[in-house]
Amino acid sequence: MRLHPSRTSDEHSHYPSAFPSGILRSMQGVTAAIIGYIFVCTFFPHMIRNRPQFYAGVIVVIFGMLLNTLAAIIGGDNFPRFAVAFSQLLQIVTFILLIISTGGVSLAQLKKEVGNVIEVVRRGETDKEIIIPRSNQQPRVRDDDASV
Repeated sequence: MRLHPSRTSDEHSHYPSAFPSGILRSMQGVTAAIIGYIFVCTFFPHMIRNRPQFYAGVIVVIFGMLLNTLAAIIGGDNFPRFAVAFSQLLQIVTFILLIISTGGVSLAQLKKEVGNVIEVVRRGETDKEIIIPRSNQQPRVRDDDASV
């Protein structure tokens, strides 16, 4: 898509990887979705169970938007690359904070649940394996503390 007969859209972009005009750059669509979710939570405050995490998520989004604005103002080659990468990391942090704030779980509980999910996906089941002896042997008694 050409903006001017003599210029391409690459010359108008302040981001390292230029996209045609009209397409959201980098992961700006994720930021738009996060901001939309923040507005929904603002209109329906009963959805928010942990307010400190919610407000931390709002602050992180604002910081990411500020970083993108500085990248547009400063320009150059290196700072916009840093700004895009760091704002994408901030989007991940915001996403986790909003899950925690509306899900009513703490970070430790979320970590435990994700660990359980990874273990289930890895093993393919939720119950521990039971090994049945092949002969008339008595099963060995395992001390759970010693096996860790």
